[in-house]
Amino acid sequence: VINFSYKLKTKKPDTAIYLNALDALDIQPAEAIYIGDGNDSELNTAFELGFKTVLISQKRNDRFRNAESSKYHLEIKNISELINIINGD
Repeated sequence: VINFSYKLKTKKPDTAIYLNALDALDIQPAEAIYIGDGNDSELNTAFELGFKTVLISQKRNDRFRNAESSKYHLEIKNISELINIINGD
């Protein structure tokens, strides 16, 4: 599901964005994986809602990046690592 915050008239980390995605997929948070780089406390909200959260580490300086204080279950360095996570490896 691709969710655009402007269509919901809100922005991360508002829970409405996450809940809208769950509704669109008709799933519970425990069935969802949220992947993010830690910006805007996005991972914390997903984590608190019960999503499995994955931090994707990227080498960059971003004034909005907040990965150090993010709550997440797994960390990856490359998007290609998601295949193993999805397959349960």
